[in-house]
Amino acid sequence: MQHASVTGRSSQHGVAMIETAIALPILLAVILGSIQFGLIYEAKATLNHAALRAARAGAVEHADPGAIRRGLARGLVPLYSPSSSLAGFESTFARVDSELRTSARIRILNPTQEAFADFSEEVEGVREIPNDRLHVRSTARGAQSGINIQDANLLRVEITYGYELKVPLVNWFIARTLLALRGGSGYDAFEQQLLRQTRLPIISTSTVRMQSAARLSDLVVSRADMPDVERFDAGGAPPALDEDDDEARGDSDAPTGSEDDPSSGSSLADGFFGFGSGSAGSANPPSSGGEGETGGGDDGWIIGGGGPRDCPINTCCSPPRPPI
Repeated sequence: MQHASVTGRSSQHGVAMIETAIALPILLAVILGSIQFGLIYEAKATLNHAALRAARAGAVEHADPGAIRRGLARGLVPLYSPSSSLAGFESTFARVDSELRTSARIRILNPTQEAFADFSEEVEGVREIPNDRLHVRSTARGAQSGINIQDANLLRVEITYGYELKVPLVNWFIARTLLALRGGSGYDAFEQQLLRQTRLPIISTSTVRMQSAARLSDLVVSRADMPDVERFDAGGAPPALDEDDDEARGDSDAPTGSEDDPSSGSSLADGFFGFGSGSAGSANPPSSGGEGETGGGDDGWIIGGGGPRDCPINTCCSPPRPPI
């Protein structure tokens, strides 16, 4: 009996080491992944604020690309943990401003090139959209842009920022997995370049009302570069969905904003993988009849490709006023 007991204990020797060898890599991956996604969430929140600062800087500086980039850099400085001194902030700001030239892409989604073709005037050798006395100007839509001059004075900026993934092993795994999905076809050349550098493309948009005349620059995109979204008059009924649209939505009886509605962006997966619109900041910008601004939209906010993320301005068709 004593010999059998000793034999049983000997056969169990080292079992804990084997269990640890199996469980430790899984546990380590979960811990490192949690840390990395926490840092990504922090980066997204910071980018939302930085995008709003960038749009505000552009609103008062004629949508100048340099002003927008500097506003973005100021908003992203806290992400780099600068020194509390003024000199520390200035050195960090200079480093971020220089880094953004290669790790970020800025696009002006509104006003578009077509809006400049419809409404711009040449002032001192540059093309700019008038910003004065908008309340008495005509609300007629432009032939090319499809919006009126009031909506052309809403500045909508899109920021694609390559956030450096810092957690070892997890950073390589995330970047290679995203590149392998669909062969990287869901990402444009800039976003693929960021992923190869283990940088995650994070997207944020912000809309503010222009406080100066917007001037044409290389950042302004064309309507052809944005998805074709059907427009309807403000105050009118939206276009009815046909049966194919109902089938595409999957559940036409789901209440607005419910967890069954993929456009509500209510789940964590929606926020991380671009299925849905995210937070309230991604709502359509205000029409020409109201005041306000929308900052840090979450349209498809992390994975750069895989769905429309450029929500155009809805045109407000209020009763026409006599032109000045």
